[in-house]
Amino acid sequence: SCAKALAAIALNYSEETFPTVGLQSLQTALKDPDPVVKISTVGALGTIGPPAFEALVAALEIDDIALQVAVLHALGSLGDERAMEVLSAKAENQEADPYIRESAASSISRLEQIINFGSSRKASPE
Repeated sequence: SCAKALAAIALNYSEETFPTVGLQSLQTALKDPDPVVKISTVGALGTIGPPAFEALVAALEIDDIALQVAVLHALGSLGDERAMEVLSAKAENQEADPYIRESAASSISRLEQIINFGSSRKASPE
């Protein structure tokens, strides 16, 4: 499908700026009935990085635990500080599925490491 192709492009050419129309197509692919397409799409969005933040947050509203876990992991890998608030809310939500809370907490740790690593690289002389 086109969504799988866009996901492959995003994953294989992560250094390239992803066009807005491609991002919009991936957002549409999140509504695909095929769970493999949705999970692949989340992987692609995570690879795109901060421009995909809003699409990933919106995907958390889809009632599919496996997809939500994939989104949480993608948010934890973005390196985008905005994800911290979203992940914290999921980790602290006592009404959420325990697996969702655990995945969010794990993603917070990963995001902190990525952010701290980026900060230390900026602070160290070249």
